[in-house]
Formats: sequence, C-alpha cells, structure tokens
Amino acid sequence: MTAPSPDVPRITAEDSLAMERTLLADLLGRAVQASGLPLSQVANQAHIRASSLEAMVRGRLVPRKETLESVLDACETVSFLRFDVRYSWERLKELQLRGRHDPAEAPPEPSGTAPPPQPHHLRQDVIGYDLKPDPLRAETKEELLALMRDFHVWAGEPSYREIAINAGRAVGASTLCEALDVNRPARMPSLKVVTAFVHGCGGEEDDLVNWTTAWRRIRMARVRERPRTREDERP
Repeated sequence: MTAPSPDVPRITAEDSLAMERTLLADLLGRAVQASGLPLSQVANQAHIRASSLEAMVRGRLVPRKETLESVLDACETVSFLRFDVRYSWERLKELQLRGRHDPAEAPPEPSGTAPPPQPHHLRQDVIGYDLKPDPLRAETKEELLALMRDFHVWAGEPSYREIAINAGRAVGASTLCEALDVNRPARMPSLKVVTAFVHGCGGEEDDLVNWTTAWRRIRMARVRERPRTREDERP
C-alpha cells in the first residue's frame, strides 16, 4: 500500500489576482522610477492626483486603461517595459472577469515536475553576415552590458516577461529590466542573471558557454584589481 501523496497547496483565484496586482504595481513603480521624475510630477503630467498614482504603485488601486496609458506616456516608458505593464494589466482584467463568471474557478495547479518552457530557436544570420554579438569581446562590465543589449536586439527584442518565462523564471522580468536599464549606473550583473537572459532570449549551449566565460573573465579581473567591497560579497 502506497503512502498518500502530500497535499499540494491550492492556488485560488484570489491568490492569482493578488499576485498579478502586485506585479502590476511593481512594474508601474519601476516605470515611474525609470522616468527620473518625482511621483508628483508624473501624476501632474498624467493629469491625475498624486495620491491616486501612489495608490497604483502600492497596489491599492488598479487604473483604468486610459489612465494607465497616460501614466506610461508621462514616464516616457521604454517599449519593453510598456509591453510588460500592458500585459500585466490585461492579465489582471482577464482574471477579474473570469472570477466574476466563475468564482470557483482557479488556475491549474502546478505539477512541480513539468520542465520550464523552452525559448524559440533563433535563426542564424546569412553566411558572411554574422551579426550575433560576441560576449568574448567585452573587457569591462559596461561593454558586457552593452553586448547583452545588442544580443537582446539580435534575438528579436522579446519582452523581459517573455525572457523570464523562457528561462523558467530563474530570474524575474523586473530584475532583467533593472540590470539592462541604460538609465541606471552600470553594475556587474550576476552570472545567474546573464545565463537566464541568454537562455531566455533563445541562446543555445555554445552561447551560454561564451557568455559564462566572458562574465568570469571580467569578474575575476575586477576582484584581482581592487580590494573586496560589499558589492563583491553580493550573492
């Protein structure tokens, strides 16, 4: 007689709504932060009250579609983050509508054994036009980040949400967005972020080896050249 399997925690419709609402608030907060403007100024340019915008980025208020677009325009949100915000908003509305039609319905329970989604296969360039960025050319963290942005374009500019899903959610979309944001001071990304990014963009094993080697070379050189700091001790 086999022992009964342990109960798998059930993900309710309310849980899914709460998670998506939190994600939307986080993405909106990042859009406001990336604008470099005070929240009150973003609210003024979006023609809404600052208290309303604050409620949105804290997850207490879900904006209407036109209000959402006004906020994104006021932030001058870059295309990939704008896509993620819109997708999250539409997903949240879909979950709300589903809950009204069938309150008992819940998303499928995770099996815990399914493999992560596999990214699409990237077609190579025509012979003589090898446009794929070579990470081994990078000598500094700034050059590595620039090549990561180039690789993102070469891969067809998938959204950071798509990349995170393709990489089995090894890292979050917001983490990728923050790591590659050109408006932020350059910081050496972790190896986990780099490999998840390359895998999520559709990179193959050879690509992962090249990017891993490039990361190790730059990171090891930095550690040898200067005393250890708190940044070096980050996991």
